[in-house]
Amino acid sequence: MLKKLLSAALLATAIGGAASTASAEGEQFQGFYTVAEIGYENGAAGFDQFNFGGAIGGNLKLGQHIFIGAEGEFLGSSSSFVDFTYGGHGQLGVVFNNRHAAFLRGGYREFEFDLGEFGSISAGGYSLGFGGQAEISDNVSIRTIVDTVEFDTIGVRTGLVFHF
Repeated sequence: MLKKLLSAALLATAIGGAASTASAEGEQFQGFYTVAEIGYENGAAGFDQFNFGGAIGGNLKLGQHIFIGAEGEFLGSSSSFVDFTYGGHGQLGVVFNNRHAAFLRGGYREFEFDLGEFGSISAGGYSLGFGGQAEISDNVSIRTIVDTVEFDTIGVRTGLVFHF
């Protein structure tokens, strides 16, 4: 039930962001940015977690409607089993109406697992996902990402993107 409620809230946030008014500049998909985001992840090892954290990255437009980019991310966790995750991703996107974009992303994500009195271990793998982004103002947009790590986890995150 909680998963369905969170998914509905994240979808409503994304739709609200997509429907917002924004400048027609389309510069949100060119240059450097930071992201503050929250989300939910379900892991095959039996852990469910809320994620919170952020990313820093950059995009380069390849013409009017295509962009490529790279970003690094760090996410804290509400799980007692997962302390945090971090990783890096590349992305390829398409810009619509100079204010909205859809993108595919791929990269690597590492998990830091807390084993209590036995210490901690790190494990990770390739990460694949997709997302959408919509301008809210000249320097701020909202995005939602759905991704997986080696098809063992599935996560949904939404956040504010601050462009410089």
